[in-house]
Amino acid sequence: SFTETNATDDSPHVPLEKIRPLTQVCQMTPLAPRKRTSNRLGSTRIIRDTPEKDKIEENQRRKEEKEKKGRKRKEKVATSEYYEAISISQKTEEK
Repeated sequence: SFTETNATDDSPHVPLEKIRPLTQVCQMTPLAPRKRTSNRLGSTRIIRDTPEKDKIEENQRRKEEKEKKGRKRKEKVATSEYYEAISISQKTEEK
C-alpha cells in the first residue's frame, strides 16, 4: 500500500522514500579521478650502494642549482625595481 496512517493523526501519510527513493551510489566507481603523480613521492633507496648514492647526490645538486637560479632571478628583479624607483624619484626631485 502507498499510504500509511499515522497513529496520532488520521490523515494519510506518504513517506518521501516511496515517492522519490534516494539514489544509490555505485561503490565500485570513484567519485573523482585520482592524481597519479603525487602518489609516488620517492622510491626505496639503499644509500650504501654507490651508483644509487651518486644518483641521489646528483638529483639533490640539480635541485639546489635550480633554487639558486630562482633566488638570483628574484634578487635581480628586486634590485632592478629598486633602481628604477630611485631613478624615478630623482627625476621628480629635479623637476
